[in-house]
Amino acid sequence: MRWTALAAAMVLGLWLSESAHAQDKPRPGFGRGLAGANRFFLLTQESVQADLKLTDEQKSKIRTLQEEQRQAFRDLANLGREERAKRMRELTEKTDKELSTLLKPEQAKRLNQIQLQLRLRQGNYGAILNDPEIVAQLNLTSEQKEKVQQINAEGEKLRESFQAGNREEIFKRLQELRGKYESVLTEQQKARLKELGGEPFTGEIRFGPPGQPGKPGAPVPGKPGVRPRKPNA
Repeated sequence: MRWTALAAAMVLGLWLSESAHAQDKPRPGFGRGLAGANRFFLLTQESVQADLKLTDEQKSKIRTLQEEQRQAFRDLANLGREERAKRMRELTEKTDKELSTLLKPEQAKRLNQIQLQLRLRQGNYGAILNDPEIVAQLNLTSEQKEKVQQINAEGEKLRESFQAGNREEIFKRLQELRGKYESVLTEQQKARLKELGGEPFTGEIRFGPPGQPGKPGAPVPGKPGVRPRKPNA
C-alpha cells in the first residue's frame, strides 16, 4: 500500500470517528485525536515555527518527536482499521502531553489561531464545530448543536463504509458534509470565527510524508482557497 493510500485511510477514518464523539469529550490543553495531530504537524512547518518564535531547543524537541512519529507511522502500516485508529489516538495523546510542556502559553494560543485560520481556508467546518473550545465561544443554540450531531452521524456511516466503498464517492460525500457543517452557522458566528483566528497567518504550509513536511507534497501558501492535493485512493 502506498503511503498516500494509507494516509488517506487513517486521516479520513480517524477524523470521522473523532467527529462523531468529540462533543461528548472534554479536550484539555492541545486537544485529542486528529486535532492534536494537526497542531503537531503545524509545528513541523518552518513558517509556523518562525511565527511562534520557537527557540532552538524547542525546534530540537520537535525534530525528535518527528522521528518518533515517522517510526510510529511505519508500524501502523500492517494494522487493521480499528487497531490503527486506536494506536493513532494513543500516539497523538502522547504527543499532546509533550507539546503541553514544550510551548509557552502565548505560543500555544497563537498555534490555535493558525490552526483555526487554516481550517477556515479549507472549509473544514466539521473540525471547527467539533472543537469544544471553539464551540464554547460561538454560543450555538440547542438546534444548531442537534444539527451538528446529525451531520456527525452521517460522517460515522461514511467511516464505516470507507474500506469497502467507492473512495472517490466517499471523498465527494465528505465535501458535501463540509457544506452542511458550514450551513449550521450564522453570519455573525462566522465573523466571530475570523476574530478568533487572530492576526492573519501568511506563511506557507507544505504537505508530505509524516516527519518530512518539506518533501513530496503540495505547498499551501497562506492564501484563502488553496488546498492540499487530495490523496490518491
